[in-house]
Amino acid sequence: MSVWFKRTVTAGQLTLLTVFALACLFGIRTVAPSTPPEHTAIEAYLKNEVGKFAVTQWYPAKPQADGDALAVRAKYCYYTAHCKGIETDRVFYLKDGRVVSVDSDW
Repeated sequence: MSVWFKRTVTAGQLTLLTVFALACLFGIRTVAPSTPPEHTAIEAYLKNEVGKFAVTQWYPAKPQADGDALAVRAKYCYYTAHCKGIETDRVFYLKDGRVVSVDSDW
């Protein structure tokens, strides 16, 4: 086989691998669910308030009487300075994409 033929075959294989990798990358990005904005707002609030945490369960957002606010219940675990995990269940009230209050009596 000639050197030109070997290089052409190698270039073709690299091109196919690149196309396949890009197709997988963009395919996964379009299939992967996006994070709802209320979850993002709550996660930002928790990061600011407690630092290290992990949300274990989300409940559906419920619109409030005024129409602008949402109530979102979430179970999460946060960690103290002594690395002890504390599990809790809270309702976060959001308005204009920001957490305005938190309630533990739901």
